[in-house]
Amino acid sequence: MRRYREGFGGLVADIHQAYRFEFAGIFFAVGIFLMFFALVGYIPQMREWARGVPFLDNIIAGMGGWIFWETIIAILVMLIGAFDFYDTIKKIREFEQLMQTTSKEIFLKNRKRVKHLAENDLPERYWQRVVKKELELKV
Repeated sequence: MRRYREGFGGLVADIHQAYRFEFAGIFFAVGIFLMFFALVGYIPQMREWARGVPFLDNIIAGMGGWIFWETIIAILVMLIGAFDFYDTIKKIREFEQLMQTTSKEIFLKNRKRVKHLAENDLPERYWQRVVKKELELKV
């Protein structure tokens, strides 16, 4: 059975846990999108090109002196998305490696880490796999 965390922070953590890949992808894509506007604002050749595209020219003109801060935000958002995606992949690989055993002894030895990954870091389908594996090994 899935346990939910308490409070608003717990709600945000639970939503993030349930949709890790989606959030990582969204953050990375938004960071790339913002980085495009930063490059258009900073590189003179791209700025000249943007003047021929009315909506880009309006966006860049609207940013004005804030283009520096938009660039900082773009870098941060892109890095957050990339790190979250990397962290998710790393934890899934570790989980898969720990779950591949058919030995009850090895599973019991790694049980604490497997449960931690499934409960706190990965989406609920991984917790269901742990429950299924425990029933399979009669733990």
